[in-house]
Amino acid sequence: MKLILLLLISSSLFSCDKKIEIKETKETKEKKVKKVKKDAINKSCKELKYCKGLTEYEEKCSFDYNKEDCKNFVEFFNKLSTKSTCMRSFDTMAVPAVWVCGEGQGYPTIFTHSTSLLNKLISKFSFAKEFYASEKFREILSGESAEFNQTKSIVIEKEMKGPRTDADKVFTKSNYDKLNSEWEGELLNLSESNRIRLYNFLDIDAPKNQKPYVHINYKMIAKMINEDFDYYGVHKYLRFIARTISSADEQRSEGLGLIYLKHTEHFLFELTLLNIKDKNAVINNLIFGLGSTANLELIKVEKFEELHKSIIKKSQEFNKKNR
Repeated sequence: MKLILLLLISSSLFSCDKKIEIKETKETKEKKVKKVKKDAINKSCKELKYCKGLTEYEEKCSFDYNKEDCKNFVEFFNKLSTKSTCMRSFDTMAVPAVWVCGEGQGYPTIFTHSTSLLNKLISKFSFAKEFYASEKFREILSGESAEFNQTKSIVIEKEMKGPRTDADKVFTKSNYDKLNSEWEGELLNLSESNRIRLYNFLDIDAPKNQKPYVHINYKMIAKMINEDFDYYGVHKYLRFIARTISSADEQRSEGLGLIYLKHTEHFLFELTLLNIKDKNAVINNLIFGLGSTANLELIKVEKFEELHKSIIKKSQEFNKKNR
C-alpha cells in the first residue's frame, strides 16, 4: 500500500514539474515574440541611424562649443525628434526615436544629455534657440524634461515672435507681487505668465519716473534662476548686470554671486559671449557680490580655468582693499 502511495505522489510531482516547465516555456516564447516584433519595428525606424551622429556631436559640441559641431548636434537632434515607429523594450506604442537612442545604457539617457546641452546653447546660437522654441521640440518632452522645458520653450517662442512690452506695463506692483507669491509658494517651476514677468524684469529697464516706485528684489530673481536651473535666465541676468552697471545695488550683485557659485561653468561660458567692456562690468559686480566668500576657491571647473583664476585673483585684491 505504501509503495502505491509513493508512486502516486512522485507521479503527481512529476506532473506538476512538467506543467510548470511548459508554462515557463510558453511565457519565454511570448517574450521572444514580443522582442522580435519590437526589433522588426525598430528596423523600420530609419531615424535610429542618426543616434551615432547625435552622440558624436554632443560630445564635440560640449567640448569647446564649436559652431559647426553644435550645428550638427542640433540637426541630428532635430532629425531624431520626428514621429517614428521606434519602441523601447518596455513601450507599448511608438515613441520619438531620440528616446530609443542608447537604450539600456543607464541614466542619464542620451535624450537627457542632449536636452541639457540644448539648454546651454540657446543663448549662443540662433539655430539652437529656434529648435528649442519649436512645437517639434515640445512634442518630445515628457515627465521631468517637460517640467523643466515646456513652459520656457513656449515663453521663448513668444519672445521671438511678439513685440516688447512697455516698461510702464512691466514694472507694476501687481506684476512683482504675482512673481513673488509664486516664489513664496516654493513652486519648482514657474507658470508661463510668471516666467514672462521674470524675463521682462531682466530685459526691460525700469522707467526713470516710476510712480509709485516698485522695488524689484533681484537677489530673489537670481534664486529663482538657480532653483530652476534656468540657463537662459543666467544669460539674461548677466546682460542685465552689464547693461545697468551705473545703477548697481547690493542685491543685484549678491544675486550675481549666487548664480556664479551654483552654475560656475555656465556663468563663465556666458561671460565669454560678452564684449570686453561688458565682461569687466559683470566681473566687477561679481567681486562685490561675492565679498569675502570663502567658497570661491573651492570651486572646481574643467573649462575656462584662466577666467576663473582671474576672478579669484580680483576677489582677493578686492578683499584686501576692503579690510
